[in-house]
Amino acid sequence: MMTERSNRASLTSVLVFIISMIVMFVIASYFIYSGYTSFLEGRSDAYYQMLIGIASMASIVYVAVQYRARSIKYKMKELKVFSKLESEECGYSTVRDFLKGDYVFKTVENCPKCDAPMTITRIYPEKKDEKKSSSPLQWLAP
Repeated sequence: MMTERSNRASLTSVLVFIISMIVMFVIASYFIYSGYTSFLEGRSDAYYQMLIGIASMASIVYVAVQYRARSIKYKMKELKVFSKLESEECGYSTVRDFLKGDYVFKTVENCPKCDAPMTITRIYPEKKDEKKSSSPLQWLAP
């Protein structure tokens, strides 16, 4: 389950990434502009400055594409969490969605059968389906 703290950390990392991309863009633009003006003046360092600027722009594009691809790949999925409630009197049990403030051995609502208080006996996440990873060379395996 994503918390407010992890959301804030995620937002902070995105802001740092955007600010660093802007700074890199400004530096790359400076080198391209400087190379262009040096070329108009006929100086020999014009090609080097243009090369640095173009390489910096290419790096910006590469890093942005990789950041986007990895953020999609490693995106955290929220797990659904359940609380199991049991009645000590009649043994009736039920499962409901986890509520903020739930903890094991907490006495909660009354049992629908015997009207005795029910206790939380277990808190657990939903089970994931573990699928085999499909490899492009999987058909080669015997």
